[in-house]
Formats: sequence, structure tokens, C-alpha cells
Amino acid sequence: MEKKGISTSVAVVIGLVVGLVIGAGALYAMAPQAPAQTVTVTTTVTGTTTAPPTTTPTPSKLTMGVVMWWHHDEGTWSPSHAKAVEAVAGKYGIAYTWIEETGIQNVESVIEQAASTYDIVYIETDEFMEAALNVANRHPDVYFIQEWEAGPIADSGLTVPNNMICINAANVYQLHFIAGAVAGKMTETNKLGLIIAIPGPRANRTVANPWRDGALYSNPNVTVTRVDMNSYSDPAKARDTIASFSEAGIDIVFVNQDDFAATLEAAVRGMYTFQEYIDMVQYYPDTLIGNCVWDWTRPLDVAVNAIVNGTWQSLRAQSAEIYLTLEHRDLDIPTWGNMVPDDVKSFAEQLRQDIIDGKVVVPEKTEWVD
Repeated sequence: MEKKGISTSVAVVIGLVVGLVIGAGALYAMAPQAPAQTVTVTTTVTGTTTAPPTTTPTPSKLTMGVVMWWHHDEGTWSPSHAKAVEAVAGKYGIAYTWIEETGIQNVESVIEQAASTYDIVYIETDEFMEAALNVANRHPDVYFIQEWEAGPIADSGLTVPNNMICINAANVYQLHFIAGAVAGKMTETNKLGLIIAIPGPRANRTVANPWRDGALYSNPNVTVTRVDMNSYSDPAKARDTIASFSEAGIDIVFVNQDDFAATLEAAVRGMYTFQEYIDMVQYYPDTLIGNCVWDWTRPLDVAVNAIVNGTWQSLRAQSAEIYLTLEHRDLDIPTWGNMVPDDVKSFAEQLRQDIIDGKVVVPEKTEWVD
């Protein structure tokens, strides 16, 4: 399996460039970014929504190091986390630092240095989980917030220490089912395409099968052609894949990658796409049907609120994870492209509610059967 990231660098957006030394055990300086402008974020714990404070929180002295596989302002995955960090850090007056291009080969040393430097370590990919657990156990006084999506933590077999909590996107399969159902409604050829970044049981459960099952839910006549890219970003291969899809009569494609090469090629060929992580429809309103957005802001706010207010142990005693959900629209298609008719939008909203209410149960399948 390809791992996200190949090297380590630190980008500090305060007009100050700090020296960086890469290597296992090497020390590098990381200066925190100034807090962003205060924003309103609703804090939710176990289904109860609490209105945010009416006054601006008193700036704390907390600092956060954000360990990223790529760059906070490039692609789609890392920016989805950066957006949440900026919002929550701004709310609580936390200074934060981007620690970017983290390679799997030296990730533990990077997280170790972050734990020695910051009060909070935010880790944006669960591919770094093993290293994060090792470091968290060595630094019980540091708070660790770890991305997760492979399924319930309780079923993972992992022992998560009390100074770590996971923000969990495992329910994203429900969102992809909705996207597939919309594609099934809108296809004119009954031929859909699917571009998977990294194949495997996780991608099958969270993306591939839900997309196809959703399409079949709304249109039993569709067929889905899948191509595995074995890369999070391969613009040339993505464009070639779209070209082959077009020749096969496919008119709508779901793109599970971190760049928009496939969407741009689809526009040239008169095809539509779905993508995920962040909402980019405003930039491609005539090409993107919608983006399946993963919004980490509310779960991150829940965790940071507990740190700031001294209720971490109480929160952590409830669970080792905070889920992104359809209910809170952490998992959502917030914007529709110009090509989506009102009746399809209404259909998608009703399907979302039916899933929430348990009237439609989305299957979780880890095997892909052609």
C-alpha cells in the first residue's frame, strides 16, 4: 500500500521561516502560527448540541503541532484538516504549526519531536496511528488527536491511551451511498465510473461498494466500471482513465483522489464527476455534481473544548472516538453543481434523512465483486 508523504518539512504561516533538520532523532525548530480570527463552532457531545459562548474565548497559551502527510493548502485531503484546525484554533486562541510532507519512514521521530514541542499534537491520517500510539504512551501529559476511518476503534484491537482521542470518519460510507444514488438518478447512459486511489478492504467498505450500491438503489440498470490508481495523486493516469471511460460511454465518475485532474479532463469530454474531502463546486460548477465533504471541525472542537475547559478525562471516559456524522452534516454534499435538478436534490435530502432514521440501511462490504 502506498503511504502518504515522503519527507518532512514545517511551514509556519506567520511570516517567519524556522530552520528544519530532518532525520530520526534530529531536533528541528517549530514556531507556532498566530491564532486565526475567532469563528463560531457548535460543540456537540453524544448527540447534545451546545451553543458556543457568546463572548470570545480568552486566548490560551496552548500550542498545537499538526502532523500532515502533504501540504495544508494543496490537494483535497490535507486542506480538509487545515480548515478545521484554523477554525478551532482561532476560536480558542491556540497557536498552531503545520508539520508537512511527513514520510512514513520517519514519522515516529517527527511525532516525537512534536510531542516534545507542543501541548496538542493533531495527526491527520490514521496511516500514522502505530507511530502515534508509541509516542502518546511516552508523553502522557500531551494531548493527541488522531484521524481515523477504518471502523469503530472498539473493533480495531488497538489500545488507545487516555491522552489520545480519535476523530472518526468511518461512517463516510453512508455519504458515498447518497452520492452513488444521485449518480444513478442522473446518468443518461446507465454507465458509471469509479476511480479508487488505493485499493483494499477499507476502500471497498467506505467508497467503492457504497457508491455502486447507492447507484443500484436508485437505478437497477446501471453498471459501474472501476479503475484502481494505486496512488493518491496521479494526474496523467487520471486523465487517461477518464479518456477510456468516455470512450466506453461512461458519463459520471466518482474520483477518490487528492487532485482534480480527472474532473478537468471530464469537463473537456462532457462528463460529470463527484470528488471528496472539501467543497470545490464553486470552482467547477458545470463539471462537479458535488463533493462528498469530510468536515473535521465539530469533532475537533469537541476535543479541544475539553482540553481548554479541563473536561478531557470526562470526555475520554465516554469514548475513545468522536464520529463525523450525517446528522451533524460533518459528512455532507453541501453544494450541488448547476446540472443537478431540484427533484434530485430533494431525493438526496430525503435519502440522507432515511439513512439517519434507519429506514435505509447502507451495507458495509469489504470485498469488491465484479
